[in-house]
Amino acid sequence: MENATAWRIANRFASLAPHQRREFLQKMQEQGVSFGQLPIPATAPADAPCELSYAQQRQWFLWQLDPEGAAYHIPAALRLRGTLNVAALQQSFDALLERHHSLRTGFTEDDGQVRQQLHAPALRLTQHDLREQPAPERMACALRLVEQDIAQPFDLQHGPLLRVSLMQLDHDDHVLVLTLHHIVADGWSMGVLIEEFSQLYAAHAQGRRAELPVLPIQYADYALWQRRWMEAGEQARQLTYWQAQLGDEHPVMAL
Repeated sequence: MENATAWRIANRFASLAPHQRREFLQKMQEQGVSFGQLPIPATAPADAPCELSYAQQRQWFLWQLDPEGAAYHIPAALRLRGTLNVAALQQSFDALLERHHSLRTGFTEDDGQVRQQLHAPALRLTQHDLREQPAPERMACALRLVEQDIAQPFDLQHGPLLRVSLMQLDHDDHVLVLTLHHIVADGWSMGVLIEEFSQLYAAHAQGRRAELPVLPIQYADYALWQRRWMEAGEQARQLTYWQAQLGDEHPVMAL
């Protein structure tokens, strides 16, 4: 499928009413056109609440069951050697929050309906100076702080859902800790964030602007695309498939 045609079909689908989407998807299937090959259009409003993806909906449900739990916290720790520019560090994370909307998203529930809402970029870098500790004990102290940071609960309603802590072990030795909730990130995206952070920090530390490619969509765009697709009949198709595969009898497995 040509790129221009794929974009035209994707935008046409996104503009239809719910009952029209079902008919549209059915015609695509009859013509052998896979909806999964279409691009994801940028349709989520930045200034208004929008729907969650199904993965986010699961995370919201699990958080309500155990709001103090840390099972769905995603941590990453970096050992930074050499002279550290703390101002450039803060600028780099400010840029990441501006670039990736999911990092500054909050979640609200009104009359049983959960929505995600974009907030203004705001991240406070928490700093711990461990140089007063005896040198042999500094790393053990840093590890304890890392564990405490990871275990600290997130408030999915008010946020923030990204925490950044900086621990100074010596004048040229630091530990940087990022902790996110799984409702706004996953293991794969952590790699993206760290790579982009490295580029942003290198640029800000040298007093220049980092040239990162513009993001064509945000996660909220994907969430809307996924829901429109599922509600148009894909969810029913997949459910029928798995019901046929699994059958009606589900004996207890002998593990």
